[in-house]
Amino acid sequence: MCYLTAMNVSQTTLMRATTALRGAEEVRFRHPRIVVGIPVYNEERFVRDCIQSLRSQTMQDFLVVISDNASTDATAEACRIAIAGDSRFEFVRQTTNRGASANFDFLRRVTDSEYFVWIGSHDRVQPNFLKAHIDFLDTHGKYILSYTHREWIDSAGTVVGREPIKGFMDFRGGRWSRYLWSIESGEVCCVHGVIRRAYLPPESLRSCPGCDHVFLSSLVFRGRFSALPHRLYQSRQLDEASRPADYMERITGKRGLERNLDALINAYEEEFENLPASAREKDRFRPFMRFLVHDKFAKDSRHWHRKFGIMSMVKRVRAIRRIPWLLSQYR
Repeated sequence: MCYLTAMNVSQTTLMRATTALRGAEEVRFRHPRIVVGIPVYNEERFVRDCIQSLRSQTMQDFLVVISDNASTDATAEACRIAIAGDSRFEFVRQTTNRGASANFDFLRRVTDSEYFVWIGSHDRVQPNFLKAHIDFLDTHGKYILSYTHREWIDSAGTVVGREPIKGFMDFRGGRWSRYLWSIESGEVCCVHGVIRRAYLPPESLRSCPGCDHVFLSSLVFRGRFSALPHRLYQSRQLDEASRPADYMERITGKRGLERNLDALINAYEEEFENLPASAREKDRFRPFMRFLVHDKFAKDSRHWHRKFGIMSMVKRVRAIRRIPWLLSQYR
């Protein structure tokens, strides 16, 4: 068990934090196969439940790093008590609230392992969660992410619903088909799946509404996702009033910001240019991306269609939806 205070968000500091975080424990942990990142902010009510579910895992070769985003309640103390005496857990406290996106990104950049997964600090997982995903990925090399069906739990931990997962699970096309389908389906449950670290996009997570959408679209372009036929992840269902801050403050760490989906559209546009594909391919599929992103997120998508004169593209997009293997030749 190790405690670390992160001073700021610069790349230099992140590298120093990596050394400080792993230096004393490197021999003890022997480069664990998987790192679990728990970004947390004002979750004193639920974080111990999350930690306990990870302490109960059936496999032992893992490292959990908890990054407290300068919580103003008793989250830090709750974490320290919950991980006391367990060398598989390390606790990092940020000196300022950097926002959820930066906190998520911090956890993947200051750790190193074959596999990586984020767990929500108010969620919990079944005892065989890590082992089931790693066993699957070890024996199915063509997949880069393994996720699971979710159960919804209330504040008391009682199961209140089960969510059938669609989208990525049912889609086995080529990389451009997967990418476009990810925008259309809008599935974000996969963000809590186990990922082969080698395929993580090098770009930082965007600090905007829907940053998980952009991240998953970029990731699924790089490889296939698969869903296990089990319910191993329990996601706590909280109303907005029960959350530690409003949506934009949680994402950015700043108060008083309005939820602006234009930032999400811009993030998709910028991330598209970073995809590992040829310029010729990007020129061919950029119109499809723009249509789907604006159609889904723009305030007035009809005006956008008229402005750019692409109503004829509707039939082409519908074809993609009906025939998912249409673009499978573009790997």
